[in-house]
Amino acid sequence: MEKVKLVIHEKNEYLEENKSVPNTLLEKYEKAQEEHRTAKESHEQEMKTASILIKHAELKILHSESVTKKDIKMKRLTALLEDFTGNIGAKC
Repeated sequence: MEKVKLVIHEKNEYLEENKSVPNTLLEKYEKAQEEHRTAKESHEQEMKTASILIKHAELKILHSESVTKKDIKMKRLTALLEDFTGNIGAKC
């Protein structure tokens, strides 16, 4: 009978010691969920920022290409006008 009481007492001590385990696990789970949510939001914000920077760079490149094409056209037109005015001047 003493042995049964000892086992019951040990069982009760074990249960008392481990009573807070589910709460501790739940707290850790909730903390991990919050950290995950925060990291996800941060990542999404970084992706949005990167996307905006990429779009901005693309626009700069397109603008630069457009300006370069216009410069080439202007040089060609200038050369044509110089040839034209040179030919007219030579005829006069």
